Amino acid sequence: MKTCFTDRSKSLRKRSEAPIQSANHSDGCTAGQGTSSTNTLADQGMTIRHDDPGEARPTLAVRTLIFARAPVPGQVKTRLIPALGAAGAAALHLRLMTDLIDRLSTAALTPVELWVTPNLSHPRFADLAHRYALSLHQQHAGDLGQRLASGARAALTRADAVVLIGTDCPGLSAEYLGQAIEQLRRRDAVLGPALDGGYVLLGLRRLSHRLFEGIPWGGAEVAELTRQRLRELNWSWSELSPLADIDRPEDLAHLPPGLHPACATPPN
Repeated sequence: MKTCFTDRSKSLRKRSEAPIQSANHSDGCTAGQGTSSTNTLADQGMTIRHDDPGEARPTLAVRTLIFARAPVPGQVKTRLIPALGAAGAAALHLRLMTDLIDRLSTAALTPVELWVTPNLSHPRFADLAHRYALSLHQQHAGDLGQRLASGARAALTRADAVVLIGTDCPGLSAEYLGQAIEQLRRRDAVLGPALDGGYVLLGLRRLSHRLFEGIPWGGAEVAELTRQRLRELNWSWSELSPLADIDRPEDLAHLPPGLHPACATPPN
C-alpha cells in the first residue's frame, strides 16, 4: 500500500458483537495459533496458509478503513507529476479516491471510515463524508506504519475485524473486499498484494505492531516482509490475487478508460 494513513473523536462506541478470540503475548499484542502450510485455491485466486481451516463465525463485525491524503497539487502522487503535472496528478488522486469510496460504500458490505491527512479541513473530505455517510477521522502522526497501526487499533475497539486499504488501486472492487471479509471469518489476517511488491489491502482480526514496524514503505519488499511477519506471529492468513496500484508513470497503463487523467476533474 503506497497511499497515505488516534482516532481523534471524543468517544468510541463499544462494539456489541463478541470479542476477538485471541491469546495474549508478551509484546502486548495478540496472535493466533497454528502451523504454517500452503494450499493454493486457484479458482479463487487465493492462497491459504494454515493447516487448520478454522471455524467460520456466523457473524463478523468488520470496519473498512480508507486512508487518503488531501488532493493538493504538489503534495500527492508526486511520482506521477513528471507525466501528468502537479494538478493532473492531484486530479487523478481525487478521482481514484472518489471512485473507490463510491464502489465500497454502494456495496454496503461494511461501515466505511475515511482516515485522512494532513487534517480534516479539506472540503473534498467533508463532501465525501456527507455524500456517502462516512465517518471521518484524522490520521495519527508518524510514518505510514504508525498511522495504519493506530487506525487498526481504534477500529478493533468497535468491531471484530478491520480492513485497511489505500486509494491507489482502481481494481479493488466490492467483490475483492467481499473475499477479504469472507476469509476473515476463518482467519487472523488477509493480504491483498500489489503487483509492485506492496499491498493494496490488509485485513486483521488481531493486532501486532510487528506488522508495521521497520517496513520500508514504498519499496518492493513490503508484501514479502508482511508475509514474513505473519509467519513469525504464527497467525492463520489468506492471500488474495495481486492487483495493480497507480504510483508511477508506467502504472498508468493499468487505469480503466474512465479513469484516464484526461477524464479527471481538477481538485479545488
